[in-house]
Amino acid sequence: MNSKLDELLVTFFYLGKLPKMPGTFGSLGGLLILFSPEFDLWMYSLIVSFLLILISYNSVKRYEKIHGNDNSKIVIDEVVGMMIIFSNPYMEISEIWVLVSFVLFRIFDILKPFPINKINEKIGSHFVFLDDIAAALFTMIFIQLLQVFSRIVPFWINFL
Repeated sequence: MNSKLDELLVTFFYLGKLPKMPGTFGSLGGLLILFSPEFDLWMYSLIVSFLLILISYNSVKRYEKIHGNDNSKIVIDEVVGMMIIFSNPYMEISEIWVLVSFVLFRIFDILKPFPINKINEKIGSHFVFLDDIAAALFTMIFIQLLQVFSRIVPFWINFL
């Protein structure tokens, strides 16, 4: 494949080449493509995340050979992570939950708590994606717990 096309894919239309916070801008890029579907968001997110991995995996591999392992310019993994978060059919979607999801994902992706840190230490194109998939799964679980808690608390406040 053409190295320019590889770069376009892995940097998600050059967002990864921005001088500051490329991962954050890559995650925002993921949000931009999230809210364009005419069908169920969770199904759209699941399909797009799978297709993005499929299409960009070899591009990431080639880009890493030239620019180093898990180069900060590679942000397609952050885009995939954002897509995975919204592939939860039980997630309540509103502006506040999208914002909280974005912030939590960035926190998990930057701080890399266990086991994300162990995944991040590994070398290889699949690990570029796996640490962000793990951060997305952490985010999904945390959001689901927050959403359940937000429904329980008003019940108990009204009950008392």
